[in-house]
Amino acid sequence: MGKALNPASDVTFTLSHGILNEAYYPREDIAYLRDMGFVVTDGHEFFSEEKRDTEHQIETLKDGIPAY
Repeated sequence: MGKALNPASDVTFTLSHGILNEAYYPREDIAYLRDMGFVVTDGHEFFSEEKRDTEHQIETLKDGIPAY
């Protein structure tokens, strides 16, 4: 589970498979949205979904500080 860097923000979120799985607002027990990812298509034949067709990784800004 993650939170915005701004302490005034009421948004909490979860990540999985390179996408935003859920966002909670205004409290951590109220789901606001689910599965927000990217889809790329040419409108005819090509279709690529971020959570299925990409590789993803989590990097840190400094040791012990996760950033997504």
